Amino acid sequence: MQARGFRYCTVALALLLCGAAAHPAKTPPQTLRAFVALMLDQAPVNYANMRGAVKDSDVFQIRYDTKAQFDKTCAKCIITDQFAWTGHPEHWSLEQRWNAKNMTPAQVTAYVKAQLAPIIKGYALKTTGSKEYPTFTWRNGAKGLWISVDTYNGGFTPSIGQDLTKPVHVLKPPTVADIQSLRNSVTNFVSLGVGPASENFSTLRTNASKDILGSPTYDLSVSFGSMLRDCSITDDTANTLNLSDYSPKWTMTCNTVPMVGGKEIEAEVQAAMAAAVPSGFTPTTDKYLGLDDYRWDNTSTQIAVDIDSFSSYSLPSGLVSYGVGIIHFLPAPAST
Repeated sequence: MQARGFRYCTVALALLLCGAAAHPAKTPPQTLRAFVALMLDQAPVNYANMRGAVKDSDVFQIRYDTKAQFDKTCAKCIITDQFAWTGHPEHWSLEQRWNAKNMTPAQVTAYVKAQLAPIIKGYALKTTGSKEYPTFTWRNGAKGLWISVDTYNGGFTPSIGQDLTKPVHVLKPPTVADIQSLRNSVTNFVSLGVGPASENFSTLRTNASKDILGSPTYDLSVSFGSMLRDCSITDDTANTLNLSDYSPKWTMTCNTVPMVGGKEIEAEVQAAMAAAVPSGFTPTTDKYLGLDDYRWDNTSTQIAVDIDSFSSYSLPSGLVSYGVGIIHFLPAPAST
């Protein structure tokens, strides 16, 4: 949805700018060369000596904090066990954000390359990302070791890891039962959400909070099924960014759980949603879709139902997740 797309981009930008100066406060100054060399020594044992408590987990990975005794060298490091799936080996990695707010992008690139030059012999370089903020990945195929440095406005994040020759955790493509469960969850989302949308989802709201833009958000009092997560209702009636063409609205959104696959997964979501939308909704096409992949609109009730791809952007290659949403557009406030 355009509203969700704009919010996604705005929140992502805010997080990037807020995180640009996120150099770990506890970690004393050290060179990138010394840091990477030290972490390369720990990669072959999956950072077992450094690994602390579980920080968080998802269907495709587990992340760990480092032990307290490593605060002097790796205060805010995150250790990740990312699972295997088609075309993706399981690997263990360690990463830490570095602050470089007083350096230009060219200076960051020069610093990174100069620092790592002595320790990347035998590694092949692959550069991705944008010209201004590239991601450098050096890989030693014989050892399965790799060093990746992601640059951005105000800093960079080095990641050091090793691919496992034999995976311990394997994420398999969805089964027929999984796909049916996905379709059922999408059907429930539409069936249970379109009616309450006209009342701004008042019967579905619980546990109020505020998002990064200051808009009130709510948890949901119902579940649509195991294949939808990150569900929330957002009060977007206030024009917090003072946009000239702002449309006040209430939105309810969920994301499908990450799955191995591609557009064939979205086709299942689209088919389920198309079958579930009630009469009075018509498909929106061409330029009017905006940032949506699919959308159905009811001009009488000013309610829209849509599908987008924004939740896939932060996932590793080979995994997909799609956003489903219902929007209730409200009359624009009178100009003053």
